Amino acid sequence: MVDVYPLEKIRIDEIISSAKRRSWEGFKKLTDVPFINESSMREQFEDSSNRMAVAKGDLDISVVAKEVGDGTRAIFTTIISESDGLNLILTMHNSGNADVPEFAIWNFHQNLDLNSLFD
Repeated sequence: MVDVYPLEKIRIDEIISSAKRRSWEGFKKLTDVPFINESSMREQFEDSSNRMAVAKGDLDISVVAKEVGDGTRAIFTTIISESDGLNLILTMHNSGNADVPEFAIWNFHQNLDLNSLFD
């Protein structure tokens, strides 16, 4: 794991803010690289933002960055509200650097605990 760049943290905060407001247009502007499948990303956004909008508890947000073999960075953000059963994951890619980032939002969806399927 590596430190999260300040501009990465700012972008994540902006993404979470747009999701809380249910602003697809605002969210869409926060990726520097076009979505591979915009309709799929919109479905993910709508589901995740609806879940966030009804959450009443505090959000526990954790961010982890990892350097990929080509020198780019994968950024994993979890957004949890235990009291509301909210558990989302936002995955991004930064192909830039600390001063000039280039963000691609890869996914934003409910984080499933596959182990719970076998309880």
